[in-house]
Order: sequence, then C-alpha cells, then structure tokens
Amino acid sequence: MKNRTPADSSKTLPSPPPLSRWVAYLAIGSVLAVLAVLVGHYLFGFATGTRFNTDQWSAAGAWVAGGGAIVLALVTVWQTHRANQQARAAEGRARSDAAAARRQARSDAQDTRWRHWQEMAAAEQRHRNELNDANDRVARQIKYEWYREQARAVASIWDAVGRSMEPISRLAQVIEELIAVSGANPMTHPACHKARNAVSETYVVWRFQLLEVLTVITTAEMLIDEKSKLAEQIDSLKGRVQRHIQDGMAFKNAAMKNAGGAGAAGFMKDINEFLELREPMTREVRKLLASTTNTPRPETAGAVSTTSSK
Repeated sequence: MKNRTPADSSKTLPSPPPLSRWVAYLAIGSVLAVLAVLVGHYLFGFATGTRFNTDQWSAAGAWVAGGGAIVLALVTVWQTHRANQQARAAEGRARSDAAAARRQARSDAQDTRWRHWQEMAAAEQRHRNELNDANDRVARQIKYEWYREQARAVASIWDAVGRSMEPISRLAQVIEELIAVSGANPMTHPACHKARNAVSETYVVWRFQLLEVLTVITTAEMLIDEKSKLAEQIDSLKGRVQRHIQDGMAFKNAAMKNAGGAGAAGFMKDINEFLELREPMTREVRKLLASTTNTPRPETAGAVSTTSSK
C-alpha cells in the first residue's frame, strides 16, 4: 500500500481565504449596510417628513460601530478557530506521517532481515553444494586411483604370464627330448645324463617364473574387491597356474626317473587356458575405469592387453 506523504495530507482540508480578503468583505459589507441605512433613513424621512437629530445620529453611529466591532470579533474568532483546526489537522498529519514512517521503517527492517536470511541461506546452500561436489570429486578420484592400481596389478599379472611363456615351452621341449633320448639309449648313457641335466636346469627357471606369477596374483588380490567379477577371473587364473605347476612337477619327476612325462606336450594347452582369461579381465578393467565419470582416463587399460601380449 502506498504511504501517505505530507504533501498528500495537505490536500485533506481546503486552505481558508486570507485575512485581507475577509477584511475587504467586511468593509464592503459595512459600507453597503451604512448605505442601506442611509437610503432607508432618507426614504423614511421623505415619506414621513422627520429627520434624525444630532443625538440620534450619534447613537446610530455608535450602533454601527458596535455592530462592526461585533462582526470583526466574530471574524477574528472564526479565523482563530479555523487556524486551530488547521493546526490540529497538521498535527494529525504529522502523527500519521510519523506512524507511516515507523511502519515503513519496520517493513524495511523486516525486508532487510528477510533478504539477509535469504542471502545467508543461499550462501549456505552454495557452500553445501560446493562441499558435496568436492567430496564427490575426491571420492571419484580415490575410486579412480584405486581402479588404476587394479589395472596396474592386472597388467603386472599378464607381464609375468608373458614372461612365463618361454620357460613353459622350453620345459615341455626338454622333457620331450629326454623321453626321446631315453627311448633310444640306456639311462646310463651320457646323452641321457645331459638331457636330464637340461630338464633340471629348465625346471628351475620354469618354477621360478611360475612362482613369480603366483606372487603377482597374490599382490593383485590384496587390491581387488574379493566380490567383484575381476577377482573371480584372477582366482580362476590362479587355479590354472597352480594346476600347471603340479602337472609340470609330476611330468618332470616322471621324465627324470623312468623317461615318462609324455603329458608335458599338453603344456601348450595350459598356455591357451591362461590366455583365455586375458581379454575378459581387460574388459572388466575398462569397465571399472569407465565407471568413474568426470576424471581423465589413462591408457592403463590399453597397457594391460599390450603388455601382456608379449
């Protein structure tokens, strides 16, 4: 609602005529009254043949002066009353304006407090949102770094598997050579002795390399969530490696004792079983890295397949 101003309040009562105008009206009225009395007197004297004497005229002048004084007193009283009315009206307007100013001040203060509260609430909400965003970024970054460590662990596994390919193939080869030499010569023949030495030396290298694969797998298991699909794939690879170690030990012992161990030719099948898990594990690592948004994606996932292909 629009507040009333003193300028608007001044229009509630009309301004009285100035005192000079009332005096002019009174003078004109008095002159007209005197003229009317004179005209009436002369008309009365003309009609009746009588005239006022000096005393009568003096009395008439006194009555006229008294009437003028009464009229002047009434005008003065009315002017005073009118001035009092205007003063009271001005005082009322002043009180009304003061009350309106107080109401406006309270309203402005309330508006100021409300705006301040809104600004504080908005600032607090912005701070809360920024804090939540920062926490989300930190959580995503931590999760992303965790996944990167898992990717590195998987890459290390396939590096170790890749390095074991040559010892596996070499062990199968020397066992087959021992079987061939032992079949053609007695066990005491120098060629058989040399072939057994080659099997023993190759077995040491082969076992060392396969144990390294198991060590890298154990390290990766400490980083990867045991309930994840990637953990299941790593556990499957671990079982295959352990089974291969047991078979390799049995084939080696059989070949060293009685030229047995013909099953070593199946080592290549074990290698293929190892490699069957490489692509699924690589895809799983890529899924983990892609699950964290708004973070740069390194080339770690590509390194898994590239490095392990050696």
